[in-house]
Amino acid sequence: TGWYNSHKDGFVYLGKYLCGYKGYMPQNTKLKVKKGTVGIAGCAFEKENNLVSLTCSGSEKYIGKYAFYGCSKLRSVKLKNGLQAIEANAFYDCDSLKTIKLPDTIKTIGSCAFEYCDKLTVANLPKKIADIGREAFSHCKLPDSLTFSKNVKEIGSWAFGNTNLKSVVFKNPETAIHYNAFSGCKALKSVKYPSGIYKIEADAFSGTPWYKKLLKKHKNQIVYIGKCAYAESGDVKSPVTLKKGTKGICLDETAFAEIIVPDTVKFIWYRALYWVLDEGEGIVSGVIICSENSLAAEHALNNGIVVRYTE
Repeated sequence: TGWYNSHKDGFVYLGKYLCGYKGYMPQNTKLKVKKGTVGIAGCAFEKENNLVSLTCSGSEKYIGKYAFYGCSKLRSVKLKNGLQAIEANAFYDCDSLKTIKLPDTIKTIGSCAFEYCDKLTVANLPKKIADIGREAFSHCKLPDSLTFSKNVKEIGSWAFGNTNLKSVVFKNPETAIHYNAFSGCKALKSVKYPSGIYKIEADAFSGTPWYKKLLKKHKNQIVYIGKCAYAESGDVKSPVTLKKGTKGICLDETAFAEIIVPDTVKFIWYRALYWVLDEGEGIVSGVIICSENSLAAEHALNNGIVVRYTE
C-alpha cells in the first residue's frame, strides 16, 4: 500500500501497534518496543532470523499470534508487567530462546505459544493466569513444582506434556484439565488438588509415576480424582454405581455393561462411556441408568448410548 511504502526501512508502527519490520533486517537486531505501544501484531516478525532480542516497554497489552514464530536466533525476551495475553504460536519454535520470566499480569497464554522452544527455561507461572492453551509449554523446561492458583480456569491438552515437572498443586476445584495436559511427565510423582475437582479429561496424567501409583492403589475399582469418576482400574464388576456426589465422569473405553449415574454430575467428557462393552465382534454401548432430565441422559441420547431412566 501507499501507506506502507511511505515508511523508511525499519520498524513499522500503526498508531499504538507495532506491525513489523520493513526492508532487510540487519544481523543481530535488538528490538526495544517504544513506550505507548499497546500491542505487537500477529505475524509481525515471523521467521525474522536476524532478530536476537526483544525488550518490551511495559505498555503492551498483548503479543499477537505468530508474532515471533520461528525466530531462530531470538535469544533474549524481556516482558514487563501490564502484558495480559501471549497469543497462539507467538514464540513457537524459537529454538535459541533460553530463559523467560512471565509477568504476573498475564491472564492468557495461547496454544503452542512456546512449543518447541527446546532450550527454554520458564522461570514462573503468572499469578493471574486464567487460560493456558493447548501445547503452550510442551517440551519446555519448567520449575520442578508448579501451583495453579484459583484464577486458573483452563489447562489445554498437552499444555505441559513431556516436561520435567515433579509436582503440581491445583487450588481451584473448577479448573478444567484437558486430555494429555500432563501426559509424559516422567518425573511427576505428586499431584495435589481440592477434594471437589471434577473437570478432568482422559489421559491427563498418563505416563506419570503419580497416575501409575493411583491405578495400582485402586485395583478393580473405579478410580476417582476428587469428585471425578476418572478411570476403570482392572476388572470392575457390573452394574457400576457411581458415588453419591460425583460431579464429573471421564471413564473412557470402559468394559462394564451398566452404570448408574447420580443427578449431581455436571461434567461428562465427550467420549465418556461411549465404548462400554466388548462382545468380540465389535464395540457396542452398554446402558446408562439415570434420571430423565439429567446430564447423563442428554449425553446418552446425543451419543447413541442406551439409556434407562430411574423412577
